[in-house]
Amino acid sequence: MENAARAWNAIGEHWAAMQGEAGDGNQQWIINPALFALAGEVAGLRVLDAACGGGHIARALTRRGATVTGVDISAAMIGAAKRASAGLAIDFRVADISAMPELADSSFDLAVCSMALMNVADIANAFRELARVLKPGGHLVFSLPHPCYPRRPGSHGVAREDEDDWLEYHRVGSYLDEGEYPMSLPSADGESHPVPTFHRTLTTLIVLLVDSGFVIDGLIEPMPSDTPEAKQELGLGWWHATCRIAYYLVMRAACVSSPSQ
Repeated sequence: MENAARAWNAIGEHWAAMQGEAGDGNQQWIINPALFALAGEVAGLRVLDAACGGGHIARALTRRGATVTGVDISAAMIGAAKRASAGLAIDFRVADISAMPELADSSFDLAVCSMALMNVADIANAFRELARVLKPGGHLVFSLPHPCYPRRPGSHGVAREDEDDWLEYHRVGSYLDEGEYPMSLPSADGESHPVPTFHRTLTTLIVLLVDSGFVIDGLIEPMPSDTPEAKQELGLGWWHATCRIAYYLVMRAACVSSPSQ
């Protein structure tokens, strides 16, 4: 996770600025509506925003009446989140979600982890830690790129011949070959920084969840809203692609037992 912290510290300020107040277009129009639908009513709940990044999910949860703690491995991200959340009572902390000893057992009603688990090396410990800090019966809601449509060498979208930005289908290769793959993201100066990213099968995700004491009780393969705003923001090619191909997965799991019990 030292490599992950180094990478996100290098790009954190730029990435948080790109995410803005409501997340990028994919989050606004595809991912977040499903995430908040599965999270349900949060007013009065203690909520952990795990791998919170620039804090746009934490801010949305707070405005819905939750008491929120946001943790992220990147000090740069946490700094950006604090500045963007001035005036809101959010407890932001630098922490690796695979090891959060500063957070007490059974201290949260809900944990949310949006578009981050693919960058977590020790996902098994992350699930165990999230189970540990959740109250019995509490829920974990998370989103990530759909594992059945990996974006890695050998798997990629294929554009229609007459239009480069119109995705015709998604080619899947070596789905069962799990592990880290190359991914780079830019900083403000345009320099690319390698970010640890991992492909895991749907089976692996479910087995690790169950082994950590969770029972899956909600799942959405989201598609964008059929609105002019969504089409304009996403672009018609990507809008049509994500109406046909489940590029993202949003899941809810109830914590029925803690690894510490």
